[in-house]
Amino acid sequence: MATTKAPKISQKELRQPDEFQTLGERALQHITDNRKWYILGIIALFVIAGVVSGVRAIIDHRTEKISKMYADALESFDAPIVEENEENKENKPEGLYFPTEEAKYLAALQKFESLQQSYSGSNFGYMALFYIGDCHFKLKRYDKAAEYYARFTDEGSSDLDSLKFVARHNLAQALEMQGKLDDAIKQYDEILNSSDKVWREQAYFFKGYLLEKQDKKEDAVKMYEKMIEEFPESQLKSKAEKRLMMLKG
Repeated sequence: MATTKAPKISQKELRQPDEFQTLGERALQHITDNRKWYILGIIALFVIAGVVSGVRAIIDHRTEKISKMYADALESFDAPIVEENEENKENKPEGLYFPTEEAKYLAALQKFESLQQSYSGSNFGYMALFYIGDCHFKLKRYDKAAEYYARFTDEGSSDLDSLKFVARHNLAQALEMQGKLDDAIKQYDEILNSSDKVWREQAYFFKGYLLEKQDKKEDAVKMYEKMIEEFPESQLKSKAEKRLMMLKG
């Protein structure tokens, strides 16, 4: 099988700040961008399941109440930040907003916790575990974030399996922030050992990154090369090629 050469990267590009070197800012952007589509799909499945089973979930009072609580919590989680000052006093956006990131995620956390405590056995209650983890992560409470991501992957129903892959990535990142690199790598291995290819390319890439942090350069190279081989059209390909160039000198 013929191999193609990776595009040459200039020394200027190599000297640019590495996006993965800023502690706490290595957001899994592709995962964040696509997460809402998975969640919308999951919500649709809840509704369909309710109708098919004859529960009539759409008009059921309990389901309506849970859905409203979830929507309210999610509104806080996604609300914009608007600083309180004279300049924007008359140009504030309509709807909910917060003056700081901390205020925003504390408010969302309280709402998701209330939902989870009241309806822990429901799918929305399980999804609240995921967002409680997200809120703690945003508040830099990485130990609590890891706790709730782990609970979500362990306790969440099979309806939420697609979102569990996202939770494992987030759990790995929370563990990394605590310096627990071996535990973080185990989460990526869980994804790589699954028969489902969802988030597999990201698992290869970020496992390679963690192996770099452990100075296991040869193992890191293997991860990046496997990612490129299995996912030649990946959005992460150029980043993996840059890492390979730096590792191979």
